[in-house]
Amino acid sequence: MNSMNLIQGMVVFNTPAQHGTTADIAFYGVVYQMFQFLLTSVFGLMRTL
Repeated sequence: MNSMNLIQGMVVFNTPAQHGTTADIAFYGVVYQMFQFLLTSVFGLMRTL
């Protein structure tokens, strides 16, 4: 699963890196970190229920 996330991250991150600005890359990084934080919280809640 980690290798799939790595490949997906490389493909998805490559698009703003080639076609976007610095602000686009920063926005993607912030959104990705927030998504990971929320997803971890949801998985924790699912395990307790």
